[in-house]
Amino acid sequence: MEKLLDWLNNLPQEATVFSVTGGNSRKMEQIYKVILPQALEDGWTPKQNDKSEVFQALDIDDLGDQIIEILDDTGFGIEFDKCRVFAYSSQGKQIKSKLLTKQVQLDSDNLQVSAIQALANANIQMTGEVRRTLTTVTDSNARLLELVNQLAEGFVDARREQVLAEQERLAYELVLDHQAIEEGQNVKQEGLTLLSQIAHTILEQKQGFDMGKMKDHIKNNPGVVDDFINDPDIVEAVMQSMARGSAEEG
Repeated sequence: MEKLLDWLNNLPQEATVFSVTGGNSRKMEQIYKVILPQALEDGWTPKQNDKSEVFQALDIDDLGDQIIEILDDTGFGIEFDKCRVFAYSSQGKQIKSKLLTKQVQLDSDNLQVSAIQALANANIQMTGEVRRTLTTVTDSNARLLELVNQLAEGFVDARREQVLAEQERLAYELVLDHQAIEEGQNVKQEGLTLLSQIAHTILEQKQGFDMGKMKDHIKNNPGVVDDFINDPDIVEAVMQSMARGSAEEG
């Protein structure tokens, strides 16, 4: 506190009223006032709305001792770390001010309490972050599940339409194949009938032709029918035979 004493001793004689405030960087509150005898001689009186406690010092040295003693009693360096002393004249004019700082010293018990409080605050903050994270993840999972369900429903609908279309296509091909088989059987039947007529005609024209052998040959070799049908000479002979038959019926 030597700086405070040096500052007090260098003040002008008109500095007779001193106001002491204490607190931290954000908030400073007036603690008390100390006056010198000269202030009373000059007619100084506290303001009506000023409820600060007032102490009277004998001289500058006693003033310094009282300020230091009261600062220690009020928790300077324990409960707060900043103090400012304002010097006024007896008429209330501010002359100078002095800022005093003292690092707050914590004992082991206070350190443990502070550590526990800090840990508790950290846990509370972490819990809040975890809760917010879980809420975000839950919302994201819900949206993802909804999207998956929509995609699954769309896939099922598309697959159902694809299966129905495939079934229709297969049914159509089966119908076409069945018609083709029936048409092929009809063509072959007609070809066999024509061949039978041709064989009878040839038999009439050529003696000694074995009709039974010809039928067996055709049964054993079905492809002969296709050869006959694709043969232009045979087709022409069939057409002529049919024409003669039609003419005879007419």
